[in-house]
Amino acid sequence: MNVQWSDWEKVYEFTLLTAQEAMQLVDELEKTVNIPTIIEFWDNDTKRALGMGLGRKTTILTYQDSLDPPYYISLGNAKAEGTFWFCYGQEESEYSLSNEVEYKKGLEAIKLFFEKTGRPNNISWEKL
Repeated sequence: MNVQWSDWEKVYEFTLLTAQEAMQLVDELEKTVNIPTIIEFWDNDTKRALGMGLGRKTTILTYQDSLDPPYYISLGNAKAEGTFWFCYGQEESEYSLSNEVEYKKGLEAIKLFFEKTGRPNNISWEKL
């Protein structure tokens, strides 16, 4: 499994083997990132990918089964208004507050992503 995140100046990329390694990396980054950023995990064989926002009290999740649509984004409170952002690909990416979910649920989604196939089922998803 590959993992990637960025700040304004650099893109970081590593290979991980287990959900435990992923959780350790997320825990370390959560304590050290200077700006809110999206960390993305993907499998080169299946092309599945899961992204999670770090550096805020809440998070955003993205998911795709392949390089082709459909793509999915977490769905929290569908009636929430406003936006927030995370750094993704060295750029500021804006997201709707309706896509905000609890940080703890994001961590659970990462574990599920590593342990099972398909979208993590611990949150609601919206098709993009």
